[in-house]
Amino acid sequence: MKKSICNIFLIFVFTMLFLNAFVVQAKADHGPKPSIDVKITNAPAYRYMTILQSDRTDGKENSVLKLENLDKAAVEAYIESFYYDGWKAYLLINRIDVHEKNEFDSYSFGYMVPTSFKVLLIAEDGTVIISPELSQKEFNAECEYDVAKGTLTEKRTGKLLARILYILGCLAITLVLELIVLVVFSYPLTKSNLTVFFAINIVTQLALNFFLAFVKPSWSIIGLYIGAEILIALAEGVFYAYTLRRSDGEKKPKLSFLYGICANAVSFGVGLVIYMFFRV
Repeated sequence: MKKSICNIFLIFVFTMLFLNAFVVQAKADHGPKPSIDVKITNAPAYRYMTILQSDRTDGKENSVLKLENLDKAAVEAYIESFYYDGWKAYLLINRIDVHEKNEFDSYSFGYMVPTSFKVLLIAEDGTVIISPELSQKEFNAECEYDVAKGTLTEKRTGKLLARILYILGCLAITLVLELIVLVVFSYPLTKSNLTVFFAINIVTQLALNFFLAFVKPSWSIIGLYIGAEILIALAEGVFYAYTLRRSDGEKKPKLSFLYGICANAVSFGVGLVIYMFFRV
């Protein structure tokens, strides 16, 4: 009994350290950020580009879509004050994020990017070109602005397969971790116990990871994730209390319930780190 209590304590300490080391860092803004990558195609000669975000302030006058001076300082001043039909320049920590043309015609924006945005180009003759609006679907959006066609689209090919592999990977990690905790709690890996273990975990964890894989990370989603994990831990604890058996065939409801809580605490700590740092 003392050995089991010691093991439980070690699991608890491990989980708390894990959460402190990684989740607190994520709160300190070290987690992944949504991003927008834009590829410009079929464009006339241009010199600068940026993206626009919504600005529904009433009474503003539209900017003139033509520049006479293309010096960088003049362009930045223009973009900083830019407004056109409810759109203004995207601000990166209260600063505009203007890109000069590069040889790849590819540009990245990666901090608190707007969900809905437009692309703004400044051509070599000073003409300002504005794309249609696009609402970002992916956490890391890969977009193409075909200037000749006047289309701004998001590429999503291959995302489904990546997400399926991500879900299966998360499920596998959860099963391995919780199986290790099962052994730590001195439960025999009998056919009966393994059937119970895999049945409940595949149902609950597959559903949870499927949900997490198809929503954008945010603190509200993480709150839902924590709430869902608490409910799953309680449900699995109750389920194990009436199904798991010791080597002598006896059921230990209190210990089995405690196993369910501890196993989920461990998998939650690791799962949250995966969700925050390695999500596809």
